[in-house]
Amino acid sequence: MGLLKQFEGMQLPAASELEWLVPEHDAPQKLLPIPDSMPISPDDGEHADIYKLRIRVRGNLEWAPPRPQIIFNIHTAPTRKVAVTKQNYRCAGCGIRIEPDYIKRLRYCEYLGKYFCQCCHENAQSVIPGRILRKWDFSKYYVSNFSKDLLTKIWSDPLFNVHDINNAMYKKVKALEQVRVGVSSFLHKAIVSWSFPYA
Repeated sequence: MGLLKQFEGMQLPAASELEWLVPEHDAPQKLLPIPDSMPISPDDGEHADIYKLRIRVRGNLEWAPPRPQIIFNIHTAPTRKVAVTKQNYRCAGCGIRIEPDYIKRLRYCEYLGKYFCQCCHENAQSVIPGRILRKWDFSKYYVSNFSKDLLTKIWSDPLFNVHDINNAMYKKVKALEQVRVGVSSFLHKAIVSWSFPYA
């Protein structure tokens, strides 16, 4: 269906005009597993063994798995019922459908701002980059397993430019301003000594 939508508006031949390699009545066996590049619904229990493979694209029109992304803002947690309704009563991690009576068991991820089942959120804790950049808050918050893995991988990478994201932070945090001034003066001296080595 996704492939056909790409050709929406174009004149397609009728199914009866197409020449099929093997008619359905000549091949009564079950269909082959879905290829790994097509969407797979989390409700499809018949192909559960496919989920063990690394799949490039997963999800359906109601749900898609989280993507590795750098988030600078702080999520304000909406009421649980509103958030889970926006998630179509699905875990944001694995896409399993949650009955409305059981939404109290879902756990909130402070990094992604979504609710996860207990398998996808094992109460791991991590600092949140957005909280550091906005509030200079280095406290640890509960995050999903996906977020914990992502934040652990990027922990030592120089990804954030405080000046571009929150320039006001230098006024709020004196130690940060001192570091900036120190680095600026060091770089200035290094450039001058490199440009004029005999000065």
